Amino acid sequence: MSAAPRVGLVFDDRYLQHNPGLETHWISDNPFPFVDPILHSSNYRLVFRSKHLIDLSGLGKDMIRIEGRSATDEQIGWFHTPAYIQKVKDISAAGGGEAGGGTPIAADGYEIACLSTGGCLAAVDAVMQGQVDRAFANVRPPGHHAVADSAMGYCVWNNIVIAARYAQKEYGLKKVMILDWDVHPGNGTQDAFYNDPSVLFFNLFQNGIFGPDVCARDQIGTGDAAGTNVNIAVPAGSGHATYLAAFERLVIPIAREFRPDIIL
Repeated sequence: MSAAPRVGLVFDDRYLQHNPGLETHWISDNPFPFVDPILHSSNYRLVFRSKHLIDLSGLGKDMIRIEGRSATDEQIGWFHTPAYIQKVKDISAAGGGEAGGGTPIAADGYEIACLSTGGCLAAVDAVMQGQVDRAFANVRPPGHHAVADSAMGYCVWNNIVIAARYAQKEYGLKKVMILDWDVHPGNGTQDAFYNDPSVLFFNLFQNGIFGPDVCARDQIGTGDAAGTNVNIAVPAGSGHATYLAAFERLVIPIAREFRPDIIL
């Protein structure tokens, strides 16, 4: 039998500093008037819980710690516009505010977002340099909704887009595959690579959650990239059998044909 794969973990306590504030009402934009305030949905408990479960289960003892770092403005600019990068800096310097698309950030929002993206780049380094066989980047804020000129859906920078470009630019990889599974579609990631045949994007999400026109089934990419954007909308409540079927019938056959150099 082959040896167990070496698995790396990226985590930094500073990810817990990202503070989107309290959950607000979608009409008034005011915090809910409850006795106990409700934290914003994208609060620190997301990565804290993941890290805690890794430690409690004993998995952490078998994982190799990967030191994170901050992504540079140049790396962020591989996808995001200079005007948007400056906007995030200005909001962060002013003490916080709305970065766009329902994505509030605090006074350290710019720095923590760069640290989150940099953690994903560090994971790519660890794999490509042979330190580990695979890696889990337990980072926040998240990334897959962010578009080139705006934050969206709690995502400041699109971490996975920048990580894919990093793998190509730093290591000369020709083909990158991205597998996104979330209740929400990765619309920002789709936008980034819709015309790029070098990136295969699988997008698994709950059917209709953002409406019929966002990441629709017939949105498959354009030109030479036709067929490299695969949207798989599954019914609400889908369990293991649904995901297994999606992988066996779509993800694995298409991935084998594409033959990626790395999977993110």
